Amino acid sequence: MVKPELISLGNFSEITRLTKEAISIMLGFEFAHLGINEENEDKALNSANLLSRLFYFPIKEGTSSIFADPDFEIMKKQYLGKHGHIAIATNDIHRAITYLKMKGISTLPETAKEKNGKLKAIYLDQKVSGFAIHLSQK
Repeated sequence: MVKPELISLGNFSEITRLTKEAISIMLGFEFAHLGINEENEDKALNSANLLSRLFYFPIKEGTSSIFADPDFEIMKKQYLGKHGHIAIATNDIHRAITYLKMKGISTLPETAKEKNGKLKAIYLDQKVSGFAIHLSQK
């Protein structure tokens, strides 16, 4: 994974940097969308319409949420996280789960969403500033 010279010179700070860079590229973590919890479907629709009116975001309604642009998901009822959730996309959700597990962060299996037998999203047992976090497969 690194040049033999780095090992023979004992340049462990550069080896560590390159390893972190490789992991970052492999997992490809990036912001996917912000989820906002609302109390009910009417409030969710009002919030989505407001974002649409202000910024001309297209609205796409789903079963449990309404998207205003791909970046804002307004939940039709309270879900995980005091305020909502932050979705983080990854190149490989299974590798990302393993990586985070090594860092002491677990997932909530009951939140797993599958499509055609493949894991597409799962929440972490971790929050940031009142927002739950979930991984999503790119």
